[in-house]
Amino acid sequence: MDSIRKSIFLVLALLAAGVLTIAVANYLAEPPARVVAPPLAVHVTTASIERGEVIEQLRGFGLSRPARRANVAAQVAGTITKIPDGLREGTAVKAGQILAEIDPVKYTTELARRRASLTETEEQLNSATAESREVESKRKLVEADLELARNDLRRTRELYEGQAVGERELDTALGAVKLVEQRLSDVQRQAVTLQALIQRMNAQVEMRKQEINSAGVDVERSKIVAPFEGVIEERFVDEGDLMAPGTRLFTIVDLDDIELPIEIPASQASALQVGAVAMLKSDEQPPRTTEGTVVRVSPTINPANRTVSAWIRVDNNSAGIVPGTFLTATISGRRFDDVFPVIREAIVDGGIYVERDGKSVRMEPEFFVYLDELALTRDDLGSEKVVLITSGFERLYDGAPVETDSEHLKNAAADSVAQESNSDANVAQ
Repeated sequence: MDSIRKSIFLVLALLAAGVLTIAVANYLAEPPARVVAPPLAVHVTTASIERGEVIEQLRGFGLSRPARRANVAAQVAGTITKIPDGLREGTAVKAGQILAEIDPVKYTTELARRRASLTETEEQLNSATAESREVESKRKLVEADLELARNDLRRTRELYEGQAVGERELDTALGAVKLVEQRLSDVQRQAVTLQALIQRMNAQVEMRKQEINSAGVDVERSKIVAPFEGVIEERFVDEGDLMAPGTRLFTIVDLDDIELPIEIPASQASALQVGAVAMLKSDEQPPRTTEGTVVRVSPTINPANRTVSAWIRVDNNSAGIVPGTFLTATISGRRFDDVFPVIREAIVDGGIYVERDGKSVRMEPEFFVYLDELALTRDDLGSEKVVLITSGFERLYDGAPVETDSEHLKNAAADSVAQESNSDANVAQ
């Protein structure tokens, strides 16, 4: 009986152990309750933009240069006989100041010869003119004689018809008329010849005068003068050098006005206007800024690089820019009112993200013009001033929680303080 009881007790114990084991196993097999963690905030950078006025900024750069530069060259051949003392690179000169002299003997001699030739030609012209006047007087006398001879012939013919005189007298009267007519013809030919001679002599006088002017110009050109007030940039000649026409002697620059040639993209050509104000910034340290004016714009586009050339003029009396200085130009272009200036880098798939109440909001405004770094829209972005998200686009979606730069720094500082507190507590324990 005891053995039976022991067997039953053992069976019951085994059953209880099995039930307990199954319960524990079922308990351990059940998954823990799921805890849903909030999504992590996307760290982004932002920029505040607001509705208002935007003026297009055209940018270019280049090396400044004098607005006027002249290469002064010899215009006649000869030897340099004189250069004023101290006339070197950097010397300031006045307009018309003599820079060098070429031996003028050859040209003064030629001028004297041509003046003598003019005097001789004028004397010949005066002589021919006097002779022409004498011939004209003689012509008038012969014409009077012819009139008398014809009157005498008319009377003689009347008498001959009335048989008062004979044929011999009539022939004599006819002979007298023909003789005077011949004299008149000779005088007229002489007058025509003299008139032709006088015309030729007048032409020669004018030619001699032009030759004198040319010789006088050569004499003047033997003196090399400054074409305008400026500074000598380069000197290429010394006394005793033999010059040929066209040989460069000096280079003179006018530093009162400085010119800056620049190129801008062809897409902005319509916004570039003559008279536009340009702000120029030098590459000096510290940089200097000055104001200039667009004075010329190329009417064509350079096909090689798709740019348009423009030239900016600067009054250098106050600016003091040294030619060759690298300058960056910012030119005021078109003006747009009541627009949002959106940074083009913030445009993703045609839309933008703005930060609102710690979340990203996707918007797809219509951009009506694209500038260099901006896209402009007149659409409503929810308020007159918005916070534009400019980074973190690979993790952004509409409604994503975001953490801006300022919040990121604040949270990082708080985490640092918490870590320091925990560290101090551990050390104390």
